[in-house]
Amino acid sequence: MISKHQRLNMRKITTDTNSADFYSLFNQFLDDFYHTDNQDKPSLIEDEPITTHLRAKEKYLLAATAKQLAVDFGLPVPVWVEKKGYFPSESIYAFETTNDAFRKYLADTSLAEFKKRKLYLGGNILERV
Repeated sequence: MISKHQRLNMRKITTDTNSADFYSLFNQFLDDFYHTDNQDKPSLIEDEPITTHLRAKEKYLLAATAKQLAVDFGLPVPVWVEKKGYFPSESIYAFETTNDAFRKYLADTSLAEFKKRKLYLGGNILERV
């Protein structure tokens, strides 16, 4: 169970999926990451998530997110994000779209570390309001 004021890290997203939806936890992680002091940010991405029960897209999303955040904030890149199992063999598009125009838009706007993993989820995947 996640306490009210506990910072959510990558591993905790994947260990608490029985208590909440993955994407709700992912969004909470992003909020926590962005509101954490820079010196504490590495601790939120360094531990490898437990991915045995995740869908492939979620597993790739976590790795791309950790790498993109590390690059964007000048943090050490966690070793786990470069493991072979975190790279899909085929392209993955948001909403599983088959629309060619939308696929092109997603490919054009996706973040660099997501593109490297053939994850075309759009440029605002890590934005929070």
